[in-house]
Amino acid sequence: MLDVQFTAAMGPAGGGRNPVTGRYLRHFNLLSIVDVADNVLTSIFETILTWYMKDGKFPKDVQDLSRPMITSTLQVYSSAMQSLLPTPSKSHYVFNLRDFARVVQGIMLTVSKTLPTGGGNGKKFMLTLWVHEILRVFYDRLTDVQDQTWMLALLKKLLPANFETDFNQLLVHLTPDHPEGDPPPDLDVSHMRRLFFGNYMDPEKGGEDQPAREYELIKDIPALIGVMEDYLVDYNGMSKRPMNLAMFLFAVEHVSRICRILTQPGGHLLLVGVGGSGRQSLTRLGASINGMEVIQV
Repeated sequence: MLDVQFTAAMGPAGGGRNPVTGRYLRHFNLLSIVDVADNVLTSIFETILTWYMKDGKFPKDVQDLSRPMITSTLQVYSSAMQSLLPTPSKSHYVFNLRDFARVVQGIMLTVSKTLPTGGGNGKKFMLTLWVHEILRVFYDRLTDVQDQTWMLALLKKLLPANFETDFNQLLVHLTPDHPEGDPPPDLDVSHMRRLFFGNYMDPEKGGEDQPAREYELIKDIPALIGVMEDYLVDYNGMSKRPMNLAMFLFAVEHVSRICRILTQPGGHLLLVGVGGSGRQSLTRLGASINGMEVIQV
C-alpha cells in the first residue's frame, strides 16, 4: 500500500473495549484528548442556560436555579459514568457529554408563560422539569429495577443538598390518592411512571396559523390517555396502514418519550425491545403527533 495515511480513534480500555498492544500503536503518532474539566463544563452550560432564562424573561427565583441545576446535572452525569458501567447485557450503558447537553436542551423546551405564578410555584415547576429531564436522559436507559432505584436514590440526595427541596414533597402529585396534609410517601420506581411533560395536550396548537405548542407538566393521566386515543383515531383516519392499539399507561409513556425527542432539534432515538412490543407502531404515532412523515428503509 503506497501513499496511504491511516487515522484511527479509540477509547481507553475497559467497559468492553480491549487493550491495544504497543506493537500496533508504534505505527501511530498518538494524540490524547483529556476529559473536559468540571469547572469548564459548568461554565459552558451555565452560560447557555442563564442566557436562555434571561432572554425568555423567566422570574428571578427561577433564573437563580441555573447554577445549581448545572451543578446537579454534572453530579448525575459523573455518578452515572462511574457507577453505571456497560456490560454484555447492558452494552448501551454508555454516557457522554451529549447526555449532559440533552438535559439542558430539555429544560430549554419550556417557556416562561407556562410557569405557574405565586408561592414559589415557578421554582417547583422548574425543579420538577429538571427531575423529568434527568429521568428521560439517564433513567430511561436503565434496564433493571436495581439501577433505576439507584438513580432515584441519587436524586433524593441531590435535591435537598443543592435545592433545599425534598424529592418526595416535590413530586407528591404523583400519588393522587395521598391525603393532603399528611407527610409525603417515599416515592419509588412505580411512581415515576406518572411523571409527564409534553407539548401535545392541545391538538389544536402547532399547526399552520396556530400558536406554538407549549411544553408543560401533565398531571391528569386519564385526560392524557384520552388525548392519545384521539391522536390514534386521527392517525387511523388518514393512514393507509391503520393501527389497532390499546392506549394504556405503558404505551402512553413511550409515545410521550418519542414525542419529546422528536420535538428537539436533531432529536434521534434507538428503541430497544423484543419483536411485537410496539416499537414501530408507537414511533409512527409519535411522528404523526409531531406532524412528521415516517420513511422506513
